[in-house]
Amino acid sequence: LLQAGFAVEILAVFFVKLFKPLNGFLRYGKTLSGYSTTKSTKNKNSRFNLFYLLNITVPKYYFCHFYILASILSLSAYILVNCTDNSTKLSILGSIYNRLKAYLNLFIIHSIRRLVECFFVSKFNKHSKMNISHYLVGVYLYLSINLNMILSFSITSCFTHSAYDNNDDDNNNIIIINTNNINPPQLILILFNLFCQANQLLNHLHLSKTVKYNQPDTGLFKYILNAHYFNEILIYCSFYLLVPNLTNLLILVWTFTNLSISSCENYKFYLNQR
Repeated sequence: LLQAGFAVEILAVFFVKLFKPLNGFLRYGKTLSGYSTTKSTKNKNSRFNLFYLLNITVPKYYFCHFYILASILSLSAYILVNCTDNSTKLSILGSIYNRLKAYLNLFIIHSIRRLVECFFVSKFNKHSKMNISHYLVGVYLYLSINLNMILSFSITSCFTHSAYDNNDDDNNNIIIINTNNINPPQLILILFNLFCQANQLLNHLHLSKTVKYNQPDTGLFKYILNAHYFNEILIYCSFYLLVPNLTNLLILVWTFTNLSISSCENYKFYLNQR
C-alpha cells in the first residue's frame, strides 16, 4: 500500500504539471503568492470542481507540522526498536539490521534538525501560503517513511526469530553477525548523509539572511539555484543506498520529482523578478 501510494503521488505530480489548469497545486510560498487564477481558468477549473480546491490554502509555517510529526514518530520507532528482545540484535540478518538502525538514527537527526530550523532559522512570511494538497502530501510522506521503517524492523525481527526457532544454536550453517559493527560502505553513506544535512543547514542559514523573495547568491547557491532542495535529494538518495528497497526508491523518486518541479517554479519566479 505504501508503494502504491507513492507511485500514485508521482504520477499525480506529473499529471498536475502537464495539465495547466491544475498548476496551482504545485505552487507554495512565493510562487503561490505570484499566482493568480484568471476568469477563464476559473471557469475551466469549475468544470472539474477543482477551482475551489486550488484556493484552499494553509499558512506556509505549517511546514513545522511535518517535522513535529516526523520527530515524534521516528523517536517512537527508536523506542520500539530498542525495547525489542535483545536476540534480534544478533542475527543472520545483522547487516540489514545495521542499515535500518543507521537509517532510523539519521532520520531522527534529520527530523529534529529540520524542526529546530523551522523555529529558529526559517523566516516564514505571515502571508505566505501553501495549497492544502501540499500539506496533506507532506503529512502522508512522513507518516509513510516512519511506517516503512517500523515495518522493515518488524520483518527483519520476524526473520531473525524464525531463524533461531528453526535451527539449533550449534548449527554451523548459521552465521551470527554482531550488529554493532559498521562496515566501510555504510560508514561512508552515514558520513555523506551527515555532510548533506550540515550543508542543508548552512544553506537554510543563507536563505534566512537573504532579503525575502530575492534570489540567494551565497554558498552553494552560487552554483545551484535551489541548493537546499539539492541537499534534500542527496539526503534521501543516501537513505535509499543505505536501505535499498522499493519503498525507499519510490520515496527518493517522489522527492526528486517534487523538488525538481518546485525548483522549476522557483526559477520562473526569479526570472520574472528580473
